[in-house]
Amino acid sequence: MIAVSFFDALAHGQSTASIADPRRSGEVALLAKLYVDSSLADWQRVLECERQFGSTAFPTPADQSRVNRSLYEVYQKWSAEAEQVLVRARQLAQSGRPIENAEALEHAFGRVQARLKMTPEMFDRAREQIRQGLGIPMQELRDELRARVRS
Repeated sequence: MIAVSFFDALAHGQSTASIADPRRSGEVALLAKLYVDSSLADWQRVLECERQFGSTAFPTPADQSRVNRSLYEVYQKWSAEAEQVLVRARQLAQSGRPIENAEALEHAFGRVQARLKMTPEMFDRAREQIRQGLGIPMQELRDELRARVRS
């Protein structure tokens, strides 16, 4: 991730909405687009890592937990960085310079915020409950939900 401090320096510490020089405003908007695209590319890499390794069978529950915690921390870091980019992109949009792909970044950010609601500890508890046979089979759950919808 590119440091947003460079963006702020280019904006001369002013709010992005108050940049009067059209040339400078265009440069800041171009940089914002690069940041948005970089954030989206980072998110795709995180998703790919989760797809490849998130459901891998690990030798011990502790190994699985360690990997889940690490992935959770990656999502937290990405979220914090993306939020900083979004703050600046929103400011530019309010000043009449909407940033291409900013809406896609907003959606990705929202999805990650939802993902972060499920903590690694919650996943660990769920795995332990399944190991103990306390889980509900998917078919049974589907049947119960369908019955509720019909009634």
